[in-house]
Amino acid sequence: MAELVTINFRSRAIRTDRALEVKVRDCLKAFNETRTYNAALKLCRTACPDCEVGLAQALSNGRWLVEVRYDNLLHEGEGETAAAALVDAVLQILETIGAEQV
Repeated sequence: MAELVTINFRSRAIRTDRALEVKVRDCLKAFNETRTYNAALKLCRTACPDCEVGLAQALSNGRWLVEVRYDNLLHEGEGETAAAALVDAVLQILETIGAEQV
């Protein structure tokens, strides 16, 4: 099973948080089952505490773009719905911080 890695930049400590990993996997599973924005938002808040969900915009091609600010970086997700775009942004954040793919 993959491990979610948390980096504390102030103390430069790296720790593995298996409990958080399980919560993130559960949230992702719930989103895959329901495909709702609430499930996507719960995944976002669980995987990326203190993140800010910003602009959600319908694009001309029928897809959605959602911006999420986390650790002073802006991440954009794209999907067929606003919920799918939010999950895409969260998965990009997890990839950026070096977490194993959930």
